[in-house]
Amino acid sequence: PPPATREVQEEKEEHIADVLQDTVSDIGRTVLKSSNPLAELKDKYQASVQKFVTGGIVGYAGGALVKYFSLSVLKAVSVAFAGILVAVAGGWIGKDSSPLVGQMYEQYNKFDTKAAEKEVYKRLDLNKDGKVDHKDIKEVLVRTERMLIKNNISLSIGSIAGVVAGLWR
Repeated sequence: PPPATREVQEEKEEHIADVLQDTVSDIGRTVLKSSNPLAELKDKYQASVQKFVTGGIVGYAGGALVKYFSLSVLKAVSVAFAGILVAVAGGWIGKDSSPLVGQMYEQYNKFDTKAAEKEVYKRLDLNKDGKVDHKDIKEVLVRTERMLIKNNISLSIGSIAGVVAGLWR
């Protein structure tokens, strides 16, 4: 085959759906054809299941901690902000803010929004086709899938599932 075809054949990507489908097929074949399917499945998949469960537990704990501390921090910041507003309104703290507001307004007028918008679109256009659309979102998903497969899929999916469960508890 020509070199371009060879490169495509060598570069065949592995997708999460394919990995899961192959695993389910293998489990089905093992259950149907093996004389001792539980022992054989344990030998084949014990390490992956342990990684998945470990990732799930760590992810769940992480998600639960993030949820707990984010609410606590949000409450503390809200109380502190309300206290500062009361102190400023009462005249106990603060100074004349008009020079500061004037400086901020000057900086705002100097800010080039068109250049900033162009830079943001440039960063979000992952497939470099000149526009931000559903294809860029698909590119993010493809890159995420590659990363998950490359970096131990069972631990990664377990961690993600655990974080989601921890945040939703």
